[in-house]
Amino acid sequence: ADGFTFGSGGRLRPWHEKATRAFMRDMLDGYFPYEIKDSHPNGVVFKLVDRSEVLFADAARDAREAKSKRGNVHGLASLDEDPVQLGRTQYLAKLPEQVIRNGKVVQVRKEVAALMGKEAPSEGAGGSGSGSGSGSGSGSGRGRGSGG
Repeated sequence: ADGFTFGSGGRLRPWHEKATRAFMRDMLDGYFPYEIKDSHPNGVVFKLVDRSEVLFADAARDAREAKSKRGNVHGLASLDEDPVQLGRTQYLAKLPEQVIRNGKVVQVRKEVAALMGKEAPSEGAGGSGSGSGSGSGSGSGRGRGSGG
């Protein structure tokens, strides 16, 4: 609601910052964000998670509390539990269907499924139901300047 983060553990990028608005303008206009073209020259998969109902300060507090609990271990008994393992279909459904690398479309899910000896699930099958999508950019210089 008060901005967005980019990358795992990224800082809050408040909407009032000029660079934040330029980043989003590039994305919404269908361009690879200029700001990250040098750090990700081969493109990057974006995973959108809508948390527009959450204020960053509340989310940061919740994350600090969760970290203090050391993940999912809440007692000595849970130390002996095996971690949850995904089945093949669930694992494949979590992979992006395709990405763009060096200007070429790579069918990630299909190729990993072939390595596993299993047909890839169709789009929309399985998945986490989070409503998140992914896309990629080629990093080919299509992005616009940030208007410094």
